[in-house]
Amino acid sequence: MKNTGAIKSLILSFLLNLFLSFRWSIPGWILLALHFIFGISVWWSVAAFAVWILLIVLGMTVIGLASKCSVPDPPKENKNPYSADNGKLFGNH
Repeated sequence: MKNTGAIKSLILSFLLNLFLSFRWSIPGWILLALHFIFGISVWWSVAAFAVWILLIVLGMTVIGLASKCSVPDPPKENKNPYSADNGKLFGNH
């Protein structure tokens, strides 16, 4: 596989996002506790966790697509008089 580095960084980024947005999983944990206490359906908890993970994947996708949309700046003229690229450093005109 050629993109193993990209896949590893994607997985690492996903795990970091899961860790940093852990508080968004609190509704899923509350619903799971309510399943054991009051006997509500466990599917509400599964749905809450699925929404949490899907929102993270959607956010990563949007950021990834937005980063590919940037246009590089065109090269600019070097106006530094002390730069070696100008050729004027030692009086060469």
